[in-house]
Amino acid sequence: QLYQAELEHTVARKVKELRESEQKYQNLVEQSLVGVYILQKEKFKYVNHKFCEILGLNPEDIIEKKGLSDFATAEFNKIVKHNLELRSKGNIPLNSFQFRAVTNDNKILLLETWVGPVLYKGSNAMEGIIIDITEQYYAKVRENKLELELLNENKLAAIGQLAAGIAHNLNTPLSIIQGNAELLQFKYSDAIEICLLYTSPSPRDR
Repeated sequence: QLYQAELEHTVARKVKELRESEQKYQNLVEQSLVGVYILQKEKFKYVNHKFCEILGLNPEDIIEKKGLSDFATAEFNKIVKHNLELRSKGNIPLNSFQFRAVTNDNKILLLETWVGPVLYKGSNAMEGIIIDITEQYYAKVRENKLELELLNENKLAAIGQLAAGIAHNLNTPLSIIQGNAELLQFKYSDAIEICLLYTSPSPRDR
């Protein structure tokens, strides 16, 4: 009886510790800045507050009713299903994949998720996290656009400088020739007039 009482006391203590640990984990997950979810048989069994906030829904709208692929846009629906199937079988390492999703108010988001196999209530399930990277994506697009515009401006400036340099190099010898010609004209103006007189056609020849 003493051994049984001690065993019961140990079991009760372990159960209490497990419940405390579970409560701490649940509190941590609920306060997380990323969406957390558990899928089983392609349906959500659990979603945290942030997950609902991202998609604009309440837990009762999601739990046992929808799966991750249900939120994916048409072109990403099969991609999401394929990625979940591969990860559920452990065929690929735990890494992220991205997809476009539709929120409750028909807003299109770009989401990134990490998901892997777990045991949930004694059965195989999938646990994952999800983040909204829509703003990051469009910020990167804007950044790339500005970089391209700046690159084009630099190219145009370089072409302008090159053209100015070429024009300068062409104008320099021409200016020298023109200056020397004007100097010769000024210095030998009488001789030039005589030459022009003899080389010009006579009224009879015109």
